[in-house]
Amino acid sequence: MENDGLGQPGVRIPRRVFITGALGFVGTALAARYRALGAEVCGVDVRPDSALNVVAGDIASPGAWQRLCAGCDLAVHTAAVVSNIASRDACWRTNVLGTRRVVEAVSRAGVARLVHFSSVDAYSIVDFPDGVEESHPLHPDGDGFHYGESKVAGEQVVWQAHAAGEVAATVVRPTDIYGPHARANIVLPFQFIKAGQMFLPATGYWNPVYIDDLVEGVIRAGAVDAGRGHAFNIGGGVRMLTRDFFAPLFELAGKKPRVLGRNTLLRLSGLIYRVTRTFGVATEMCPASVYMIAKPGGYSIEKAHRVLGYAPAVDFAEGMRRTIAWLRESGLAS
Repeated sequence: MENDGLGQPGVRIPRRVFITGALGFVGTALAARYRALGAEVCGVDVRPDSALNVVAGDIASPGAWQRLCAGCDLAVHTAAVVSNIASRDACWRTNVLGTRRVVEAVSRAGVARLVHFSSVDAYSIVDFPDGVEESHPLHPDGDGFHYGESKVAGEQVVWQAHAAGEVAATVVRPTDIYGPHARANIVLPFQFIKAGQMFLPATGYWNPVYIDDLVEGVIRAGAVDAGRGHAFNIGGGVRMLTRDFFAPLFELAGKKPRVLGRNTLLRLSGLIYRVTRTFGVATEMCPASVYMIAKPGGYSIEKAHRVLGYAPAVDFAEGMRRTIAWLRESGLAS
């Protein structure tokens, strides 16, 4: 349907949207925005929610969930294992094989467009040029960096299907997503901060994008014809020191930031990871997590602005103000 709800006449908002990971942080926000724009939304997640037209399914296994694609104009694939300590097999099964199963469902149903969630981590979290653009080669970082590796492989699945004419694909590479309900980048770090277990790198950058801005970018990526066959960095257009991003959370918790050099932090995280594994305790404190919060630079969003008309509207001060208000209202900050 033609809809100028995005402030851009001629942008085609789909009538029916299928979302994987439909009950997750990003999937929930996307579904709510599509409904507000008048689209019907259905989806799959690890648990069902009949009120939201979401069925339970394992995306790595063919099943009834795939039939929900029938009659959809757009599919948005957000489901993924997002962890720095998940095994290579676990990451591959969901992020690569699962992506292939989504492609098969989309292709059989004749869905007009697939928007696939990759990650800026596919460029590497260890070494990439500041202001990296979408044309830069993707680079798996090797053993121990299974998440980024799987995102590179997942993109390959999508681009192969696009080249073969199975699907018309667009890939989005989000930066560091935050906002109310953001478990990975807000809730878990805040819990570590309150427990006195959060350490920050003396150097290294964070590239925040507020959830509402990410959603708008993703919707544009699936609605603009010129986005077919392209990848887009979707970010807030800001590169800031990691310690500056988390400073408001330390202040909220009444804690003083604990800053260490990156090499010291890498050694400490490696020690913690080995000890916790010995005792069977799962923690995201590991060297890969240190590299992730101490990235060497930022990401260009010029292509998304030029092709999609994307422009982030929520600056960091406002986004963090909303996030902290939610932490207080939810009782997590008490």
